[in-house]
Amino acid sequence: VPKICLNCGDKGFSNAFIHCISCLEVVVHRYYLDKVTFTEYVPWVCDECNENEITRTTNSDVVPPITDLVEHSHVG
Repeated sequence: VPKICLNCGDKGFSNAFIHCISCLEVVVHRYYLDKVTFTEYVPWVCDECNENEITRTTNSDVVPPITDLVEHSHVG
């Protein structure tokens, strides 16, 4: 299955593709980035993977209130 650019929906110049470093499935052409570069490695994450990372980070940062911890402890 040929890859197509997330931005333009075309194969265009496949040698200008940048793959999402998280899922390795989504691609965009380099020339759609804010800073266009054709000579260096560009770490890029697609919107869906970025949202998943934000959700995962947010959920892992949730800490139960100390009262919940005290109620469930066996310290008397």
